[in-house]
Amino acid sequence: MLRADAIRFTLSAETDVRIRDGSALPSDFAMEQNYPNPFNPSTTIQYTLPVRSNVRLEVFNTLGQRVAVIHDEVQEAGRHSTVWDAHVASALYFLHIHAQSFESPARSFTKTQNMLLLR
Repeated sequence: MLRADAIRFTLSAETDVRIRDGSALPSDFAMEQNYPNPFNPSTTIQYTLPVRSNVRLEVFNTLGQRVAVIHDEVQEAGRHSTVWDAHVASALYFLHIHAQSFESPARSFTKTQNMLLLR
């Protein structure tokens, strides 16, 4: 017979961050899947920057036409979150990020993922 108090679970999580000035910074570029997805009429986009970077966050339709530029600016290292209020028709869209290190232009990140707007 197996007793419930005989089973032990140990959960551990590793994080990949650096500490600078008392705050945790991510060590890699990343962009999470937007949420909610599908969405109506707005969605939240989260991404991380390990270093100060030039960030361009854009939305394209399935024909490859740019429908929105969400960000086109220099941003500090860390975790970032933004909301896109979509004023476009229901469809599949592509969220594209290009981030390039401000100090070291050879260090960059590009990612594209899909989003579904349902009205």
